[in-house]
Amino acid sequence: MTVERARALAEEVYEGKKDLLGHPALDHPRNVAARVSTRAQAVAWLHDTVEDDLISLERLVEEGLEGDELEALLLITRVPEDGTYMDYIRKIAAAPGVAGEIAMEAKSADLKENMTRETTSKMMDMRRPGGRYDRASKIINAAIAKESH
Repeated sequence: MTVERARALAEEVYEGKKDLLGHPALDHPRNVAARVSTRAQAVAWLHDTVEDDLISLERLVEEGLEGDELEALLLITRVPEDGTYMDYIRKIAAAPGVAGEIAMEAKSADLKENMTRETTSKMMDMRRPGGRYDRASKIINAAIAKESH
C-alpha cells in the first residue's frame, strides 16, 4: 500500500474524531508516521485503526495492504490472545524478518509519541520511569539495537 493511500484511509476513519483531550485524533498517527522511515509509514498511519475498530482488516487488504506491511500491522494490533501488555510487547520485539523490523519501528515511534504528547493523568503514570510505556520502550529499543548489530 502506498503511504499516500494509508494516510488517506487514516484521514477518512479519523475524520471528526477527537482524543481524550479534545485534539484531532488524526494527530497521533500523523505524529507516529513522522517518526518512522518510509518503509514503516503506511503501518504507522494505520497502526491503531484495526485495534480501535475504525476499519476492518479485510478492507485494508482490499485497499492493498499486503506482505510485510500487513504482517507488521497484525503484529502491532493488540488482540486478547496476546495476554498482558508486556506479553504483547515481547511478541513484537521477538518478531523476525522485515515485518518484525517494521512492527518494532512503528511501535517504538508509537511509544515515543505516547511518552511525549500532552496527555491525561492516567497516561502520565504509564510513562513515568518503570511505567508501562517506559518498560515497553526499553524492550522494543533493546530488540531494535540487537537487530542492528
